[in-house]
Amino acid sequence: MKSSVLEEFRHDRPSSHEMAKTRAQARAAASRSVPSLLELPPEVRNLIYRFALQEPTPVDITDKGFAKPGLLTASQAIRSETLGIYYLENTFPLRIDNHDPAKVVRLHEIENSKRLDTRIIEVEVRIREQPDWTHLVRWLWHWHRMETNKYLSTNFAAPERKLIGALFYQVREMRAQPWSTVVGTLRPLCDVLVSINSKWAVEGDDK
Repeated sequence: MKSSVLEEFRHDRPSSHEMAKTRAQARAAASRSVPSLLELPPEVRNLIYRFALQEPTPVDITDKGFAKPGLLTASQAIRSETLGIYYLENTFPLRIDNHDPAKVVRLHEIENSKRLDTRIIEVEVRIREQPDWTHLVRWLWHWHRMETNKYLSTNFAAPERKLIGALFYQVREMRAQPWSTVVGTLRPLCDVLVSINSKWAVEGDDK
């Protein structure tokens, strides 16, 4: 009697192939019971996106660019829904020390490589100011070569601010001329800067 029951059990037990198929079907059914992100209502998705993407502090731009959340690369559909939230609802300061143009030049390279969409991101240039003629001339050199499109805004007093603005305007107007010609026109303006603020007096090479 016992042996006949065992034989019947062995006969009725599903094969390993059938068991694997059943498990796969069970997993598929379980995954279907949990909606994907894109199946959620738009207002719910936006709540999730903002929770994941809104940064409590500014997103610093370094000379290597800046880190991007993985959610932006999850899929094309999710990327299209999240780009505006990440770029428009966060602050992206570019901190410049003493007019050193290295970061703005690097930012220009990132923009040109299409890794940063400047149509939707507003970069806030923040300058920690100390007069530095060498760095200022280097910035003007990159400006002359159109290797940066970032104009140097400044928090200096009005006379210095206007004069620095005049330097950028002059270099822009002389882009068709060689730098060796342009840089010669900057020295008289440097003398004026020094007369306003003696800290501009330390002059390095002119690139």
